Amino acid sequence: MRRTLGLFVMAAAAILVIAPPAAAQTEEHDEHNALVVLTGGARVASDQSFHDVVVFDGDVTIDGQVHETLVVFNGDLEVSGTVGGDVVVFNGDVAVRSGASVLGDLASTRDPVIEDGAEVAGEVRKPSKDFFRPLEVFAARAIFWLAATASFLLLGFLLLWLAPRGMDAVARTWETSKGSAALWGVILLIGLPVGAVLVMLTLVGIPFGLGTLFALGLLYSIGYVAGAWAIGRSIVSAPTSRWVAFLAGFAIVRLLGLIPIVGGLVSAVVTVIGLGLAAVTVWRARGTAVTAPA
Repeated sequence: MRRTLGLFVMAAAAILVIAPPAAAQTEEHDEHNALVVLTGGARVASDQSFHDVVVFDGDVTIDGQVHETLVVFNGDLEVSGTVGGDVVVFNGDVAVRSGASVLGDLASTRDPVIEDGAEVAGEVRKPSKDFFRPLEVFAARAIFWLAATASFLLLGFLLLWLAPRGMDAVARTWETSKGSAALWGVILLIGLPVGAVLVMLTLVGIPFGLGTLFALGLLYSIGYVAGAWAIGRSIVSAPTSRWVAFLAGFAIVRLLGLIPIVGGLVSAVVTVIGLGLAAVTVWRARGTAVTAPA
C-alpha cells in the first residue's frame, strides 16, 4: 500500500503531464512510464504496458499490462490483462475477467466481480482511510508554510517602513561584525529561554519570566526577518531599493526552508544571525547615543 500512497502524491503533482483525452494517451505506451488521465477514461490495449496507471474520471479497461499500481478515482474498471501491484477504485464497479491477474491487493468501495479463472493474489478489501493521509499532511505543511511566509513578510515590511535607518544599520553590522553577531545570536537564542525559566523559580520573577517566554516568538521572528534582510542587502546593495533587497533575501531563505532537514538548519542559522545583528546594532546605537554631544 505504500507504493499506492506514493503514486497518489505523484499523480496529484503531475498536472503538467496530464492529458485529458484517453485516446491520445493510449497511442503511446512505455512500461517505465505512468499513464495519468484527468478525464475521459483510459484503455490499455493487449499489446500495451505501463508502469502505473492513474485515472481521475472515466471508465478504465485493462487488456494489457500494468506493472505496478492501478488507481481509479471515479469510473468503472474492467481488468482482462495483468496488474502487477495494487488495484484501488474509489467510486465505480470493478470486474476482473477470467484469465486476468491482479498480483497485489484489490481495494474497492463496491464489491468487485471476480470471475472464475481470474487471479487476485492479495487481499480483497475496502480502500484504507490512510490513503489520503500523505496528501493531508502535505496540505497542512503547505498551509503552515504559506501562513508563516505571509507573517514574516508583513513583519519585514513593517520594520522597513517604521525603522529604515535601523535596518540599514543592521546591514552595516552584517558587513563589519559577522562573527560577533553570530556569537551573540547563539547566546540570545539559548540564554533567553533558559534565563526566563530560571527567573521564574522565584515568586517575584514569575511575571517577568512568563512575559519573556511569550515574547520569544516575536523576538525570534524579528531575528529571522533581520537575517533575511542582511542576506538580501549583501546581494542587492544600495542604492537599490530596500524593499527589493529584502524580497531577494527573503525569497532565498524561504525557498531554502522548503528543503527537508536543510531547511530547518537554514532557518535556525538565519534566526541566530538576525538576533545577533539586532543585538549588536542596538548596543552600538546605545553607545553612540550616550557619547553624542548634547
